[in-house]
Amino acid sequence: MIDPRTHPESRPGKRKKWSTRRTLATVAIVLLCTVIGIHLGRTVSEVYGTPPGEVTDRGVAEVSSCARNWIRAGLLYRCQATVRWDDDQDAEPARVSVNAYEPLRGELRVVERTHNCGGPRGRCIYDVWPADLPDRPNLAWFAYVMAVVSPVAGLLLAMRVTRRLDPTSA
Repeated sequence: MIDPRTHPESRPGKRKKWSTRRTLATVAIVLLCTVIGIHLGRTVSEVYGTPPGEVTDRGVAEVSSCARNWIRAGLLYRCQATVRWDDDQDAEPARVSVNAYEPLRGELRVVERTHNCGGPRGRCIYDVWPADLPDRPNLAWFAYVMAVVSPVAGLLLAMRVTRRLDPTSA
């Protein structure tokens, strides 16, 4: 028989064990906050900072249509265009998406930027931007800050939310 006066789990003020449901809820909240935070960090650094990467090609684009890029919180535009690259004048014009801070029209100079090269498959990401972008600060650091801050914020949020879950049910 267990003596309630000496058994450690029957002492007043003793915290109960975490349930599986509470643990899973905590992990889910932390992961969700981390993903949202990293996405927000990349969006802010791309929208308010310099576009990432080095210029790999230049050309002339004829824009056919523009729409808000909702993946980037609607703060950027993605314009469909036909591009004739300077280094390959004999090739057929290429259909590309041009990223922009405002809707584009007509013909304009564009640059192709490459970034995130050398990943597990050795591939690069290629983005096309207008050539005459205004000078903006490099905010790439903001994405890294959000990658550190958002899991901590998620853990604090999870601790508040999961406190209400019943610790005795599994």
